[in-house]
Amino acid sequence: MASVFIWSVARPRLDWDMLAYVAIAYEWSGEPDPHAATYRDAASYAVVHGMTSHDLLTGFNGFRDTVYTDPGAFAEQLPFYRIKLLYVAAVWIGSHLSATYSAAAVWVSAISILLASALVLWFCAQWIGPVSGSIVAAIFALAPSTVQCAGVGLPDGLGTLLVVAGVVLLYHERYLPAALVLLAAILARPEIRLFDACLALALLWHRKVARRRGFWPAIAVLLSALTIGGAVDWLVGSYGYAVLYHYTFLEVFTPHPAALVGLGIPPLSWVRQVFVGAGHALASGFLWSILAPLGVIAMLLPSRPIRPVVPVLLAVGSSIGIRMVLFPDAELRFAEPMLGVLILTAARISAGPTAMCLSSASYGNSAPALAEAPSRRWSF
Repeated sequence: MASVFIWSVARPRLDWDMLAYVAIAYEWSGEPDPHAATYRDAASYAVVHGMTSHDLLTGFNGFRDTVYTDPGAFAEQLPFYRIKLLYVAAVWIGSHLSATYSAAAVWVSAISILLASALVLWFCAQWIGPVSGSIVAAIFALAPSTVQCAGVGLPDGLGTLLVVAGVVLLYHERYLPAALVLLAAILARPEIRLFDACLALALLWHRKVARRRGFWPAIAVLLSALTIGGAVDWLVGSYGYAVLYHYTFLEVFTPHPAALVGLGIPPLSWVRQVFVGAGHALASGFLWSILAPLGVIAMLLPSRPIRPVVPVLLAVGSSIGIRMVLFPDAELRFAEPMLGVLILTAARISAGPTAMCLSSASYGNSAPALAEAPSRRWSF
């Protein structure tokens, strides 16, 4: 974990999207010309780390050239990124502690992945012991998606940290705190709202989940993710789903996305993109980052359920499926939050249906209960 963190901050990777978050953070600081300040900031950061900012200035069929020379076109890109409020806030705070805003963006990602890996280690060590837990945590920390998220100034690391923290709380049956953390995750990665809503429905459907204190408020919080996410989109002036779809798949990286407002999505183009996205998901490693731990989980599944493993697995599968239909962009880093969830789930299943957390004594009377009486087959 430490090696991934050190490598990430010492050898970061410049990504154009980072410029948008840096620009918004500059706006929060009252910078009168965030466009110029952002490119100066990125160039300075690149020089310090022995990189060139050339790739941020040119390419993508002239898109980057245009937004570099045209502040108005650059400003039109920012509504896509304003909805990641929590990440921008973290970058803004970090900018007061670092030499550049770009450095703050990378530090937020690297620290988030470090903390997420530490949470995975803590959870796994509690349930399956320190040796096995360390091995599982190392697998997570060294996964390609984890290393990628740690070294770029993007919100995927922060989103992963919040999702991992929320599922850790959920597996300790702290329903309301888990729901609140998972709700906060949509302010780093908005698509987490799909996972939240699917998890709420799965928890309601699965009759063997214990209705502990805070269960029903947690359901309400998780279901509110769709509404709150939509409200945030509206408040920050997001372009909305249709414009983002056109921008990503149809009129790819147009320097003037405001011109796409009001356009519909052609049904045939939408269907075609689902199949194209499925192929990309395989080629990028996105799908394999999900299928590999699912295969391990399938081998570990006991003959009786472990609550709330079934609802979590249903939420992971259904949210990924819905996302790949609605927005089939399958970069490897997008798999990172669900990879964390599946790693935790595999560790919990490995502990067995009747296992208790090694530190369960600290929970007193509210400790997670043992699984139900044995059954002859898996019962939903």
